[in-house]
Amino acid sequence: MTEPATARSDAAPVTYGRAVLWTAVLFGLSWWAGLGETHGIAPAVLGIAFCVLIARRGVLRSQSLVMAGVTWLVLGAILELVFLDSLPAAPLVVLLGVLLVQFLAQLASDLRAFASPGDAVPPVTYAVTFALVPLLAFGAEMFRLARIVYSESVGAVVSMTIAASFLLLLAVWWDWTKRAFSSLKMAVTLLSLIGLGSLAGTIVIQHMPEDSVEAHHEKFMNGEGAAPVNARYLFSDPPVAWSDAEEARRAAMNEKFGAGEGDRWAKLQRQEKARKAKETEARAWVAANHDALQSFYELCESARLTRIFKTWYFNALLVLLGFTVVGVMARRWPYRWRDSGWVATHAGIVFTLVCLAASDLAVRDGFVQLAPTAAQGATDVPTEARSFKDQQDGGRPRGFGWTLRLVRTSADWYQELAVAFASEGGGVSAQQNFRLFPGKVIELERPSPDAPPRYRLEMIEVLDRCRTSQVGYRRGPGSGMTALQLVVDEKGAAGDHWVTDEETSPLALPGSQLVVVMAKSPEDAERALTARIPASTGSIGFVRVTSEGEELARIPATVGQSGEFDADGRRWRLVVSETTFDVTRSLAERKLPEAERTPVEKQVPGIGGATLLVSADGVDLQRANAFSGEFDEIGNGQMANPVLKKAGLAFHLDLVVPREVRVVVRPDDTAVCVIEERGTVSTPRALGAGDVLPIEGAAIRFGKLVRDAELDVTVEPLAAESDADYMRNGLSGVNEQPGRPAVRLRVTEPGAEPYEMWVVGGDPWTRTPLVESRDKRLKMVLTSTAESMYRSAVQAIDPAGNVLGEHVVRVNTPFRMGGYEFYQNQFMRPDQGGPVAVFRVKYDPFVPFLYAGFALISIGVIVMLWFPGQRAFKLHAHLAGLPEEGPKN
Repeated sequence: MTEPATARSDAAPVTYGRAVLWTAVLFGLSWWAGLGETHGIAPAVLGIAFCVLIARRGVLRSQSLVMAGVTWLVLGAILELVFLDSLPAAPLVVLLGVLLVQFLAQLASDLRAFASPGDAVPPVTYAVTFALVPLLAFGAEMFRLARIVYSESVGAVVSMTIAASFLLLLAVWWDWTKRAFSSLKMAVTLLSLIGLGSLAGTIVIQHMPEDSVEAHHEKFMNGEGAAPVNARYLFSDPPVAWSDAEEARRAAMNEKFGAGEGDRWAKLQRQEKARKAKETEARAWVAANHDALQSFYELCESARLTRIFKTWYFNALLVLLGFTVVGVMARRWPYRWRDSGWVATHAGIVFTLVCLAASDLAVRDGFVQLAPTAAQGATDVPTEARSFKDQQDGGRPRGFGWTLRLVRTSADWYQELAVAFASEGGGVSAQQNFRLFPGKVIELERPSPDAPPRYRLEMIEVLDRCRTSQVGYRRGPGSGMTALQLVVDEKGAAGDHWVTDEETSPLALPGSQLVVVMAKSPEDAERALTARIPASTGSIGFVRVTSEGEELARIPATVGQSGEFDADGRRWRLVVSETTFDVTRSLAERKLPEAERTPVEKQVPGIGGATLLVSADGVDLQRANAFSGEFDEIGNGQMANPVLKKAGLAFHLDLVVPREVRVVVRPDDTAVCVIEERGTVSTPRALGAGDVLPIEGAAIRFGKLVRDAELDVTVEPLAAESDADYMRNGLSGVNEQPGRPAVRLRVTEPGAEPYEMWVVGGDPWTRTPLVESRDKRLKMVLTSTAESMYRSAVQAIDPAGNVLGEHVVRVNTPFRMGGYEFYQNQFMRPDQGGPVAVFRVKYDPFVPFLYAGFALISIGVIVMLWFPGQRAFKLHAHLAGLPEEGPKN
């Protein structure tokens, strides 16, 4: 903007310092007025009065005042984040209103040149370009809506009217249009608006193809609500509590694993505590501002800010920028050979912009979920797909023209060696994980920096995959551990399941669980034979209702059970409508007739779930979910009922298996078995080697008991599967990769000669054996941390069943067929109802052209710099000619 002529002859131009002072007064008064219950009337009056005042002084369009307003707007946004709960938003709204009035005043002044220009072409100003460009973009969006909202005939008429109006407007002012679309001001305007659109697309959570409307709404509300709180703690974390037990563990890790190890662990723990503290504060802030966030969500949806990169108005900005570059190129005509680089660069920019806009309009995006033909698992997921739902086109089905078949899918996992020191009470005093590398040496518990370590672990051999046999336990040199062999007959074959006194997790059975108790004393054995399951236990345990950590109700988790509680000023009623021991299986069987579904009493306990019907006076009947274990937080977060969540209610499932088969091994090596069901314990029955345990639907026999047990395993290395082997084995019906990881350790401990042992791992859904050092102080196990690689064998089949193509999909190596690309996006593990692979489907015919555009820009820049007559070389020559002490005056 240019400094306008003042309205009064005695009015002096306002300086930037004075403008900042005036705006500061406006900011302070707006903040004070925003604290009162004026519903925005007082701040609005202040804004109007300020505009009248500066207009009367003749400085309404002053650049200094505009800069001061922008300065205080930025400062106000920062202060709003710092003082989130105390600073009202009124100052920001007032400043935005004043800036809008100043812009409109400048625009009205600049438009006078269009009213009676005579023979002169009106000047190109920022006020006009910043008004015209959004108008053109808005017209593009209206053009799209006219074709969608109205019928085909009416929509065509309306859209053509909109297009003709803009074309007529540009034709009338053609000379100005040519000048504008070849000017720097238009380029700056377009780049600014494209940048603002990109910033809005970054700040506002975008619709992802995999998100449902409900999932995006939940993500938007939580994410947008957390943004101000996270911004407040951008430079410093909130204070967190640090317990004596955590400090003791930090010191123990420094002592046993080396100086600094405990400090690094403590740093990660404090960061996690800070993250949870921010999440807690963010949830509270979201709950307190729910209505305002809902209004903001509706605004973003109506303006399509949640899909901004797919809108016509954003793509219109890209096209207009392309026109501007074309205008600049036309203005420079005719060209010379030395301009070839400049022409190539600008032509590449235009080509790339057009392709970006076309790509956004033509792209297809979605997902396909398939189970492998080699092992379909327990789900009803299909093994083939002929089409997918295009998420970019409202879920419209898109056919491939052929059939995609999944032959096999699996995942490899990163393995780490977890080493823990046993505490006096039998727990863990310190633990550390180590990556697996042949030759790696782990030195533990060094008394002083110069003293040798008490323990030394050397990784002699690391196997990614191996075949193990005779995995069990043998009597060792005074290990002190007790191991019990259970022989499980399954599908006509017998397999060993070993239980040690170091492991207390039960073995899940249909509708029950098997618990083995290694009693240390006769008193421990007697206690294990008494009742310990509450008589009031429901079919899968208990459902608890809480509010802000306070328990409001606790009822048995049995279908039909009901309860009442008070919360949020109402009397609430709750009824249990569904229960399941295994959420994954229940979801997979949801489409089956009720008579064909697995009843609760025959389900194997895993992740439990209960569906609840909740109501209150003035509140319609609501549906809520309660989950056990790791899914508890998800049930009260992503999947929470918004009405009940707003009322502050949370629902939890305390999973309790009502029936338990208990094997008790006494100190004298005799064993007995009892069955407890909801507090009723059967008469103890003696067990001997080969006796069958009283378990319905499972053949499990009592095996041998080993004292001073030590792991006994034979390891045979396996070669890695090539992609050809992977496909061939999948076609023959093999899905899971054979073998398991293992590491051979040489252990040196105090008072003993070094010895070797194998530590055998597995996939996350298989049980991995725990091994100990001979002095019982070290516990070691291989743990799976994260997926290292997905791999899936797929085929493309024509209608006649012929194979058109096949490929093994890996990360960054998708399957390409007919213009479509299939990337593996997710892998569902066997213990989660899989194996199942989820593929991201992409179709974008403009990707090769985008690469060509980037290549053309790169070549143009290189050629442009090659010719010495270009500006860059002129500047270099000028600088090279200056003396070392600098230019002389």
